[in-house]
Amino acid sequence: MIFEIPETRVISGRYAQLRNLRNMTFEDFRLELEAELEKIVRFELQEFHYEPYSFGNGLLAYRINGRNYRFRYDGREKQMTVDASEQHQKYFGALWNHIATIDELSNGVAKAIELLNLSEDSK
Repeated sequence: MIFEIPETRVISGRYAQLRNLRNMTFEDFRLELEAELEKIVRFELQEFHYEPYSFGNGLLAYRINGRNYRFRYDGREKQMTVDASEQHQKYFGALWNHIATIDELSNGVAKAIELLNLSEDSK
């Protein structure tokens, strides 16, 4: 009997079971995004909800450089919406501005970093 062992990668000191990128879940997206953010900027996790049994829907929010960013993933439509608040607004009660919609979750980490307009100087 042959058993297939899932690929294990080290991401910023964390071990994460990453599936094939075509089957990336919202939890996998969060782990990769946080690993990339840790390299370039300080951030605070404001909110995280993942519903694996509801089409894989998810909500993820960070505070970066005094601004809140929110990622909402619709697993049924396979689209992620990225929103941002104004500078120095509190997370609860913030007014959100739509930044972009990302169609592929597997390519979402690179696009998210680009949308957040972060550089190595931010840290």
